[in-house]
Amino acid sequence: MCRLKIAKAIFPIFLLILIAGCDQVPSLRSFVTVQSEPTPETVLSGTADFSNVKSVAQSYLDAWTVEDYSKMYSLLTSISKDAVSEEEFVQHYLGVAIEAALSEVDTEILSVMINPDTAQVRYRVSLISILVGEITRNTVMNLHQERGQWRVEWDDTLVLPELQGGNFLVMDRSGYVLSSPTKFRWRCAFSGRLG
Repeated sequence: MCRLKIAKAIFPIFLLILIAGCDQVPSLRSFVTVQSEPTPETVLSGTADFSNVKSVAQSYLDAWTVEDYSKMYSLLTSISKDAVSEEEFVQHYLGVAIEAALSEVDTEILSVMINPDTAQVRYRVSLISILVGEITRNTVMNLHQERGQWRVEWDDTLVLPELQGGNFLVMDRSGYVLSSPTKFRWRCAFSGRLG
C-alpha cells in the first residue's frame, strides 16, 4: 500500500519532467507531414515546381474539357508519344466521348505531390453522360520532367481508373459495361456506380 502511495506521488513529478524535456526534443512533425485526405490545393512536398506541375496538369485537364485533344497530346512525355500516336490518342478520347454520350467533362485538382523528376496530381473527373448521368471518379496523373519541362505520362486511367489494363467501356441494352480483354464484365449501373 505504501508503494502505491509513493508511486502516485512520484508520477505527476515524472510526468512534468518528461513534458519539460520534450521541449528540447525535435517534434515528429518536423520530420513527417501527416495528412489524412488531401483537400483541394494540397501540396504534399514543398518545392518551387508546384505551380509548374499544377499548370501542366490543369492545361491537360482544361484541354480535355474543351475537346482539344491535340493540345493534350502535346503535353505528353516522349515515351507516351512513342507508345501511342496522336491519331490513336485522339481516337481514344473521341471513342470514350461517343460511347459514353458525353455532354460534359468536369475536372478538379485535389492534390499535388512533387519529387525532383516526377510528380503526381490527384484529381476528380466527372463524365456527364446524356444517357446515364454523371460518372465521377478520383484518379491520378503521373508527370515526369523532360528537358526542364513537366510532361504527362499517359495511360488509360487518366480517363477512368477502371480502364487500367486494357479495360474499355461499351454500351449494351442495360447500360454501360466495363469490359476487359478477357471478357470479364462488370455492370455499370445507371447511377454510375460499378457493382
